[in-house]
Amino acid sequence: MDSASIHNMKHILGGDPDNKISKLLNYTERGGDVDDPWYSGRFDIAYRNIYDGCSGFLRKIIKED
Repeated sequence: MDSASIHNMKHILGGDPDNKISKLLNYTERGGDVDDPWYSGRFDIAYRNIYDGCSGFLRKIIKED
């Protein structure tokens, strides 16, 4: 998810008062956007970023339990 996606989701939902919308890479140490591999051609980097983000998100969920 990138900044534009966050903006669009908040617009569609009428905001995010509970702060539940976030970028996947916020669950990693590096943060940032997952670049769309359709435009960059870097599917390997997108895969790694998505994998790392999902791993970080899972760690967060497990830690909260």
